[in-house]
Amino acid sequence: MAKKIFYSLIIVILVLVVGSYFLFSHMDSILRSAVEKIGSKTTGTTVTLSSLKTSLKEGQVSLSRLTMSNPAGFSQANAISFKDIMVSLDPSSATQQTIVLNKVIIKDPYLLYEMKEGSSRSNLQQIQKNIQRYFASKQAKNNESNQKNSGATQQEGSQAKVATKNQKKFIIKELEILAGQVKVISPLLKSKEKTLSLPNIRLTNIGTGGSGLTPDQVTEQIINVLVANSGQAVAQAGLDRVKNKLKEKASGLLNNLLGNP
Repeated sequence: MAKKIFYSLIIVILVLVVGSYFLFSHMDSILRSAVEKIGSKTTGTTVTLSSLKTSLKEGQVSLSRLTMSNPAGFSQANAISFKDIMVSLDPSSATQQTIVLNKVIIKDPYLLYEMKEGSSRSNLQQIQKNIQRYFASKQAKNNESNQKNSGATQQEGSQAKVATKNQKKFIIKELEILAGQVKVISPLLKSKEKTLSLPNIRLTNIGTGGSGLTPDQVTEQIINVLVANSGQAVAQAGLDRVKNKLKEKASGLLNNLLGNP
């Protein structure tokens, strides 16, 4: 009997060792797939990430060549691309419910701001619409789940609450977006297209108002601030009729994101 228990413990330990080795040796590919899946689902586009490397001991994560396709109905070009993303996290928070990212730097973002003939909505505004639709659908599912849980047994209700509670959240102490560019394609332009530089962006204490933001909420925040700054860049460049369409919306959105009155 004692031998059986001993051998069983050995097997359990071996399984844990092999499982841990597999998890850590494949950590980068697992996280890369998660970024692509969450980004695609949230934005209604195809998000691809060329590479992701982690160094949890130093609290560093680097992502290279992240791209987001144009939404349906627009050109085949990518709507958004990031050359490099550097993340510095608090290693002590890596196993906690809320992960603290001390600093996130997005380098060389490139955006395509595409307007179609006869349309009042750009490709980036369509992506924002997709994000809004995603969260509305998510909220509807949560409401439906809550209604079901109200009639469920206490055990089933507890299990549902645990599943929701276990979702990882993030706090970003500092976010910098550097050396961005936006290419504007519009039938309203004489040259049909124009490339503009974006001002550097710095935001602090993202998600500190509550218990943090879920990954899809982080995606929403970054997309919104990029679209807002792209709209302002177009407006400030004095692109006549394009300016008139975008200035008011971009300014209002950016003020909301920055908490300005």
